[in-house]
Amino acid sequence: AVFQEPSSLAQDQAAQALLTQSVEQSGNVIFIADRDGILEYVNAAFETVTGYSREDALGQSVKFLYAESPQNEYRLIRETVLAGQTLQIDTLARKKNGELFHFGQTVSPRRDTDGRVTHLAFIGRDVSERKRAEQESGLLFQLTRIIAEAEDFDSALAISLRTFCEIAGWDYGEVWFLSSDGLRLELGSPYYCMKKELESFRKVNEMFKFAPGIGLPGRVWISG
Repeated sequence: AVFQEPSSLAQDQAAQALLTQSVEQSGNVIFIADRDGILEYVNAAFETVTGYSREDALGQSVKFLYAESPQNEYRLIRETVLAGQTLQIDTLARKKNGELFHFGQTVSPRRDTDGRVTHLAFIGRDVSERKRAEQESGLLFQLTRIIAEAEDFDSALAISLRTFCEIAGWDYGEVWFLSSDGLRLELGSPYYCMKKELESFRKVNEMFKFAPGIGLPGRVWISG
């Protein structure tokens, strides 16, 4: 048997309590799963960010957090960490309320005294704002290049509209211009349409002109 001096034991217990408190109060999302991916621990930030309580999460497969990510991503995480390596990866996850978010995480192995990997430790943050900023920056760069290479204004506008709709996943997009007298909005010629049934919507809109505050275009106009 191995015996510890009372003072040494007390120090170890105090250090363990401090570590536990630090993990629990961390602003990072932290959770730990066993080799099979079953959650054994989640901290307070996990509950705050995902909306899942400890009761919801513990005992569940960690895969439920990666419901919106390709299965090969979770497989990559598990295989890499069980091989003893640490992995940094961004994945798309779903909160309890159904909202999607980008989860940037570092996943590392936890070993027993024999060096065998027994657990996977996840530490990460909601990086959705960073991802959105990166996408906006990329879109701005792409549109700037398109405009610079276009033969004329109408061509640049048409290509820009198509690019924006494709990135946003929209089936339809159109442009409204300020009339020459500055009193109303008129439908411009460039438009983007991926579904034949939306062509009739385009035909109807050709008959309209919108004053400030009237219709969706008019409300967007006065909103600045």
